[in-house]
Amino acid sequence: MAETICPFCKRTFPQDFKWCMDDGSELEQDNGQFNSKAEDRNKVPCPDCGETVDVRDVFCGSCGARLEGRLPDYIPEVDETEYITSEVTTAEDTGGKICPNCGASLLTDDAFCGECGTRL
Repeated sequence: MAETICPFCKRTFPQDFKWCMDDGSELEQDNGQFNSKAEDRNKVPCPDCGETVDVRDVFCGSCGARLEGRLPDYIPEVDETEYITSEVTTAEDTGGKICPNCGASLLTDDAFCGECGTRL
């Protein structure tokens, strides 16, 4: 049976579905046009500014919008419990900077912290 696909969250639905049940986007026929790398699976556009955010972010790093409850659920790439360590990530490790408020790792071009929403 043919399927339709959401161009934003990349979830597939039966052919008779016209709208995404998760984010309300209009579905398109799945011709493989939205196949992307696995690391992009949990990246979606910010509902306010359109910049790419991770579905685990609480705030948009670009516009500072609160994202909690407005994005699709996180889909783990692999069993992530194998990779949990007690190592502390530093700005030098990520090539970015650290939030002065909560200590989260940030990208160098973030204007807001994705964890606590602090303006940088």
